[in-house]
Amino acid sequence: MTESSAPLLVLTTGGTIAAVSDDATGVVPGDGVDRLTAGFSGGEIVVEQVASTTSWNLTVDDVVDIGGRAARALADGEARGVVVTHGTDTLEQSSLLVDLLHGPVTGRGPIVFTAAMRASDEPGADGPRNFAAALRVAAEPSAAGRGVLVVVDDLIHPARTVTKVHSLEPPAFRSTPWGPLGTATPDGVEWFPTNQPPSPDWPGPPERSVDVVACYPGMDPAILDRIVENGTRGLVLEGTGAGNLPGHLEPAIIGAVESGVTVVVASRCAFGGARPRYGTAGGGRTLAGLGVLTARQLGPLKARVALMALLGTVDDPEQVRTEWQNSGF
Repeated sequence: MTESSAPLLVLTTGGTIAAVSDDATGVVPGDGVDRLTAGFSGGEIVVEQVASTTSWNLTVDDVVDIGGRAARALADGEARGVVVTHGTDTLEQSSLLVDLLHGPVTGRGPIVFTAAMRASDEPGADGPRNFAAALRVAAEPSAAGRGVLVVVDDLIHPARTVTKVHSLEPPAFRSTPWGPLGTATPDGVEWFPTNQPPSPDWPGPPERSVDVVACYPGMDPAILDRIVENGTRGLVLEGTGAGNLPGHLEPAIIGAVESGVTVVVASRCAFGGARPRYGTAGGGRTLAGLGVLTARQLGPLKARVALMALLGTVDDPEQVRTEWQNSGF
């Protein structure tokens, strides 16, 4: 079988795209996405169910398995492209982890995540259109080599920067600061000009012991001390504004860095990201001087995923710092 004649592989994991609504129990898992493939005329499709759950219940091991299955199918020529159906809540984290672990294999064919905000039997269900668009992108040769992609609402987003910005309604996803890579039209795929850098290659396996803590005025520094004492290898601190933290946390942060924990500060803001600007107590520039890394455009949860992949690939603390700073994140 040549790669051009190989089928598309669809890996289903559950999520709203495969769910149905019920007046008594709410939105619950449905019967998969087999029925959504009926109108596709771009070649053979093979569907595999790898999970059937809500995305917030997928574990790191689950995502590693999903990414490994997709990567093997492309590397072996078993598939010319892979579509992963997924819940929206953690789609941005799962797609980023697969991108960091397996980005280079997308040179053999696209890996495309898609999802839906409305259950399959709700009025205005967006799953069928999103799924059809994802299939078109996965079948498009020019989509290869662009890293892991996310296709929703006709837009093609990079896993690196896509973020869920609305909890209920489509369109729910946005990419900042570079925007989407292109659009999936009924007639094909159109790519936009972009200056987005490629994602780093951190093949892992990911380090599980990375924690995220939302920081706030009056927070007890002992919270950070206890996490460090518990053996964490990485700590992402959610700060305000451009990545600023209450100054009274500095001693605990210094202790974490000196104990070998990689500390990253991210912004809670949806847009703009963290930048080391302020030189006052707890300010981003002050934190950088204490050895804290800056998440830049990554939000706290995506920063955790990136740090998991990096710490799973690199052991030396100085190399960790260099890799992070050179990553473009």
